[in-house]
Amino acid sequence: MRVALTGLLAVLVLIGIASAVFNLTSKEPAVTAVGAPKPEVVANMTDTPLANTTNEPLAEMGIAPGADGNAQGGY
Repeated sequence: MRVALTGLLAVLVLIGIASAVFNLTSKEPAVTAVGAPKPEVVANMTDTPLANTTNEPLAEMGIAPGADGNAQGGY
């Protein structure tokens, strides 16, 4: 019983040390290459304004016809 508790304590200490090391390394700023695209700028680039989207991705790709408002209920 004593050996099991000592082993458990050792594992918990090792997990605590590993957590502290990873926490310290994650606070460092990200390294980017010179001339690399900036993520905050690339994420905001769009081809079309958001107001003009039809919310029909299959119709935009030409896979399915778009809903034009003249859809018939049955076949």
